[in-house]
Amino acid sequence: MHRIHILLGCSLAGLALCGLMASLPAAEPDTQAARKAGEFSTVKIDKRGLPSALDIHLDGKGRAVRFFTPEAKDPRTYFNDAGMLYTNGWVVISGTMTGTGEGFNVEPPTLDPSMLAIWSDVLGPAVQVRSANAGADSYLFQGLDRSGNYTLSIEQDGALQWGAATRAAMDTKIYRSAAKTLKTDGSLVVAGKMGIGKSDPTSTLHVSGSQSVQRTAVTADYTLTDTDYYVGVSDTSAQRTVTLPTASGKSGRVYVVKDESGGAGAHSIKVKALSGETIDGEGELSINANYGVLRVISSGTNWFGM
Repeated sequence: MHRIHILLGCSLAGLALCGLMASLPAAEPDTQAARKAGEFSTVKIDKRGLPSALDIHLDGKGRAVRFFTPEAKDPRTYFNDAGMLYTNGWVVISGTMTGTGEGFNVEPPTLDPSMLAIWSDVLGPAVQVRSANAGADSYLFQGLDRSGNYTLSIEQDGALQWGAATRAAMDTKIYRSAAKTLKTDGSLVVAGKMGIGKSDPTSTLHVSGSQSVQRTAVTADYTLTDTDYYVGVSDTSAQRTVTLPTASGKSGRVYVVKDESGGAGAHSIKVKALSGETIDGEGELSINANYGVLRVISSGTNWFGM
């Protein structure tokens, strides 16, 4: 019987490497119904200038390479006919060049169940991703819940987005708006304490430093908005009216109205509640003293002076 010597030169993952040369029986004719499967304890593949070390040609069925353990009847890891890698174990990527296992430390980072475990033993990132050349819509990571809803996205500019349905419907975002500035266009809720310039806040809001508030200067009648806090009336050449928004749904909201012109003694500033609401039981209160001020707070139903 003729014999074929395989002399290729690159190590095939999953096969034990050694310096032996495998002599294989010549392939039997395709017309033969049964094919023989070789069993070898060691195999050496020597490339010797050929374009590739090993070519596997499939008929579109079955699996290309399978890896078994003694106790498992099904393959633990395999490549399918499309070249995809499947495994029911973990994949460990370790950059260390010392340790156990063919010169690599291949111990898992933890014993937690995981699909991909990366133990970075090198001076550099454990995972580095570069976005595709797809324009502004390219993104680096997408997380889904068990129902396939889009929940978390990392955009190519580093912004974080959250949602509960589709990618297009993601409605919560934190991003870098300027140098050393982190911003969200929505609302930020802190369930515990927040310290600004303070690493161990002792109050719900602990500010270690100066504070600034929104100041709105007006020279005519004005209706307060959700973005107002302090309103300074700088022109009292005539009587001015400042109208409060509804107190409903604004429990705890505070407004400060101040006579900055120093002329309220001659032309008062009226602070007026909406119809059906009151300020200290009245429909409106007036600032009648020069440089006078009125502070009000919402109870969720009406307004009260402070």
